[in-house]
Amino acid sequence: MAKSTKEKRLKRYRSNPTQKIRERIERAVTQRLFLVEASEPSECPFYGGPKIVLTGNVYKVTLAKVPSCDCPDARKGNLCKHFLFVMLKVVGLPSSSPLVYQAAYLTEELEEVVGQLRARTGQLGRSVVANEDVQTMYAAMKSGESVKLEEDSKAVARKEITGDCPVCFDELGTIDSRLTYCKHTCGTNFHADCIKIWSQQLCRQGATATCPACRQPWDGPEKKTKSPGKSEGYDNLGGLQGQSPDRDTSTYHSPSYYYGSYKRRRYY
Repeated sequence: MAKSTKEKRLKRYRSNPTQKIRERIERAVTQRLFLVEASEPSECPFYGGPKIVLTGNVYKVTLAKVPSCDCPDARKGNLCKHFLFVMLKVVGLPSSSPLVYQAAYLTEELEEVVGQLRARTGQLGRSVVANEDVQTMYAAMKSGESVKLEEDSKAVARKEITGDCPVCFDELGTIDSRLTYCKHTCGTNFHADCIKIWSQQLCRQGATATCPACRQPWDGPEKKTKSPGKSEGYDNLGGLQGQSPDRDTSTYHSPSYYYGSYKRRRYY
């Protein structure tokens, strides 16, 4: 009777994330990255896909036995922030999972990751998924068609006024004059005074006022780009998502990060 051969991992197993990986985890969870599309080829799904497309620069992350991304950082041999964003925000793995930072997967591990991706892709919120304009433009780019986008953003339905304010966590109440909501993206309700203080704090830091819930510009996106731009040789759809054309380097070259402590949300 022939012996069953144990599957060999194609790259060395990482028992812990390196300092460089911890820094990229910080970038993955604090910088503005969005999922444009998750697609899976019908042939050899675990060896040649699926592909996850991210914006502003359009990068393609491929989940395979040896995962990859076509960004410059990954091409240098690093585990890039785009791949880590996919594992943490799209697939939804906990930061403590060793699967987050592996350079190669066994078949069983890859099936677990891809299975969780399939289960979650239809349930992801606006803080992870790119808006409709980005998705429309990307679909047109793939097909070679041109597309005309509306200049004005579509009206967003206001959510039911219940529960607590996401900024101060006190009850919203029912007096409409004291409330406001995200009119351009997610429809979440807030105390008007809380949003005022939140916006003032961001402005003092030189940042654009954003919705505390979905992190999109509070006053709506700037004038929209009618066609994809180019940045560093890549198609760039960040303008349609309201993203700044300037690279966020606030988490680069930091002295140290503590793995698992990346949730640093400030409200004032």
